[in-house]
Amino acid sequence: MGAHPQRGNMKLTIPERLIILGLLPNKSNYVDMVVIQEFRTELGFNEKELSETGLTLKDGKFIWNKDTNKEIKISEKRKEIIEKSIKKLDKQEAITPEMVGVIKKLKINMTKDE
Repeated sequence: MGAHPQRGNMKLTIPERLIILGLLPNKSNYVDMVVIQEFRTELGFNEKELSETGLTLKDGKFIWNKDTNKEIKISEKRKEIIEKSIKKLDKQEAITPEMVGVIKKLKINMTKDE
């Protein structure tokens, strides 16, 4: 049983991490911003990872040679912050095809009856 990820943890690929990083707001209340900053740090890429994956920005697009999975803690608060951003984008009809997989993976409820 020790092989299962810790409850609340999720293995995320490079594209999933980049999508979530893009969903995190730049402005919020103090408590949420502390959570957001910690989340950004965990989702981000260190030098070793950049070197191993070849992740770079070219012509405004991220490219990489080798995908990796990184186990990231998705607490209820972190999920709530992502969900708020996604629902805002949904109201603006601004959900992209790339976001759909992340929405499904995080099991975000997209029902309209709120």
